[in-house]
Amino acid sequence: MLRILFILIIFTTACTENKTDKNPGQHEKRDFSQFSANAMAPLVMESDAEWQEFEEQITIAKSIGVNAISVDIWWGLVEAKTDNQFDWQYYDKIFAIILKAELHIVPIMSVHRCGGYEGDACNYPVPDWIWTHFESKGMTKSDLMFKGENGVENDEFVSLWQDELIIPQYVEFMDAFNKQYQQHSDKFDEINISLGPSGELRYPAYNPRDERCAYPTRGCFQAYSKQAIQDFQKYAIEKYSNLDAVSEAWPSHTNFKSVSEILPPMNSPIEKGYAESFIANNQHLETQYGRDFSEWYHQALVDHGERMIRAAIQSFDGAFSDVPIGVKLAGIHWLMSPRAPRPRATEIAVGTIYASDQLNQRSSGFGYGRLMKMLERVNQDRLVFLHFTNLEGDDSDIVDGRHTYSMAKTLVNNVATAATDNNVPLKGENAMGHGVESDHAWDNIEQSFKRNEFSGITVLRVENITRNKIGKSRMKKFIAQKKQAVDSNE
Repeated sequence: MLRILFILIIFTTACTENKTDKNPGQHEKRDFSQFSANAMAPLVMESDAEWQEFEEQITIAKSIGVNAISVDIWWGLVEAKTDNQFDWQYYDKIFAIILKAELHIVPIMSVHRCGGYEGDACNYPVPDWIWTHFESKGMTKSDLMFKGENGVENDEFVSLWQDELIIPQYVEFMDAFNKQYQQHSDKFDEINISLGPSGELRYPAYNPRDERCAYPTRGCFQAYSKQAIQDFQKYAIEKYSNLDAVSEAWPSHTNFKSVSEILPPMNSPIEKGYAESFIANNQHLETQYGRDFSEWYHQALVDHGERMIRAAIQSFDGAFSDVPIGVKLAGIHWLMSPRAPRPRATEIAVGTIYASDQLNQRSSGFGYGRLMKMLERVNQDRLVFLHFTNLEGDDSDIVDGRHTYSMAKTLVNNVATAATDNNVPLKGENAMGHGVESDHAWDNIEQSFKRNEFSGITVLRVENITRNKIGKSRMKKFIAQKKQAVDSNE
């Protein structure tokens, strides 16, 4: 009960911080020089052959200098049957194998869906019982889901507009993990927390199975559920005090007669996506309504991230109190180029930035300033690492024959700079398995480390650095160089 009360307190404290952007000042530097080299385990293993292969892979990983193996702890596997009934058999087995190989562990508390589409490597949805768990409170499955501008509801991650209900469930999951494995706490180098789809802090705004929202499109805003709309209406009234003031601030809209008329962008038919003309006509940048909508949408995501992190800090106390927390930010690198038809539109739909004329300015963190300020705040209470991905990527308008207007390399540098300016400890990842299987990709990774203050790497996945010749040799060399550099500075 005390933990539940703490979570409820989070909703009144985490969201009352000053949310205004500030120019990055000179912060007191903290020591993030201890380098970590980790590799991800497979999403899931089922056959004896897969388990045997994993044992062989981590033995090789140990020999080339890897410190720890990161493992997704699937909520949909552990608590699949019903509330508070946990099955740890899979993780008892994989942890025993990792520890036997004298490696450490980085668990990822994965409360998002794993796969679920045809051809995916795994299928662990959010526990099915959660969608009916709050019926006594009048909540339907739709009430717990994100809803996009294309009318599609999404079940990858429970909607952030239901955090007050759902975070206590995540805490129960984390508490159960804590109880099960506290005797091995000294073998856990970090505990990562899933903050959204694919474990990343973002909205489910791009979907590979929906061509309207798939890479490399602008994505689909996820602001169309009843709860999201009500929150936007509340934001508008709180910002402008009353309905008449909202009407005056948003002259692009007709005078509002009711709060219910305050809605997210709905200028286009649903077949194209409600926000199509909103973005195409630059209303997100050129109208006060558009800037307000974008700011509210982004801040809702930032607040959600802070609530989740603070819940994890509270849950992983006791035996785990000295173990750092880790979170992952989505690397949305397409439609970034100024030559793109809608520059930065996907990042805005995903929620990692908001519409502003300062998106190219370091003073705003290149759009990531508010998010970094939040991470700076939580780092006052616990060491929280930000993991950022696609270190192997290039800046290129055309990728695989498609106009993507990608600026992956620039994005890595911008986010890393924003993190450093706000004293946020940073680690890096590759986005795709083949991203560590070529010399060119490794050259990009090494350049990212030289230019920025990354204190560790997590490779996707262990097989890509143990069964691929280039992956193995470059990872071994990279680890040796980084650890030698750390030793020489001591």
